[in-house]
Amino acid sequence: MTLETKSPFPGCDPYLQRRWESCHVDMITALRDQMRGRLPAGLRSRIESRIYLEETDPDGRVKRSNVKPDAIILEHAGHRPRPGAETAGSWSGANDQEADTLVAEPLNFETIPVEMKERYIDIVDVNDGGRIVTSIEVLSPANKYSPGFEMFRKKQDTMRDGGVNLLEIDLIRGGARAISAPAQLQDAAPDILFRVVLLPAWKSSGTLYALTLRHRLPVVDLPLRKTDPPLSLDLQMMHDIAYDRGEFAIDVDYRKEPDPPLPAPDAAWADAMLKRKGLR
Repeated sequence: MTLETKSPFPGCDPYLQRRWESCHVDMITALRDQMRGRLPAGLRSRIESRIYLEETDPDGRVKRSNVKPDAIILEHAGHRPRPGAETAGSWSGANDQEADTLVAEPLNFETIPVEMKERYIDIVDVNDGGRIVTSIEVLSPANKYSPGFEMFRKKQDTMRDGGVNLLEIDLIRGGARAISAPAQLQDAAPDILFRVVLLPAWKSSGTLYALTLRHRLPVVDLPLRKTDPPLSLDLQMMHDIAYDRGEFAIDVDYRKEPDPPLPAPDAAWADAMLKRKGLR
């Protein structure tokens, strides 16, 4: 595939995090497209989604729920007669223009939280009742902060208990360590910003890629059924396709610092690199 634009960073572009909702959709789609026509017989990739409702509590903190409301409750604050033909005689106005003026009737309503969708990929065996073989997650910020963090960990436990392989891709800086790998390994070096973990269901061990800003995202061997050969997935290609489709080369202002900001050593390296490329 030929890309029209490419990030100046060798691996994950830290500027994408502020635009994650759009970028995440393109990453998931790019991964699914890589698998198209390459899965063994009987396996299909399906893009699934969790739905969160995002709202704020009285203190302004974001809270999330995965329960979708079925109805909106409206309450009339009180009935006020609207002046019309039947009330014109009793309506007192200074002139005919005021006599035609209506009084707005207020409605009280329950606020509706913003609907947030998180997409992921399940690979299912259509010859085995649609059993989930492998689940692929590209983590979002909601997965790394409470209460989304707790719900994500429960989903991980359910998948592991059900004998499902896991590929978890964490390109979000900040928040809790949510992927299925020991925390001490995830932070094995001070400049680790991104993490990818593979957990085959039939093994008691996994593979962790702990990545700095300078690392290219890896090509991973995705486990499928135990009798299948693994499927190679290029995560850098996933990233680059999402960057190109989102037209981030036009949208991102590399003269500014990313949000959240980079640690001081990475910020210095990024500054020098962007200056060399004429972006600062």
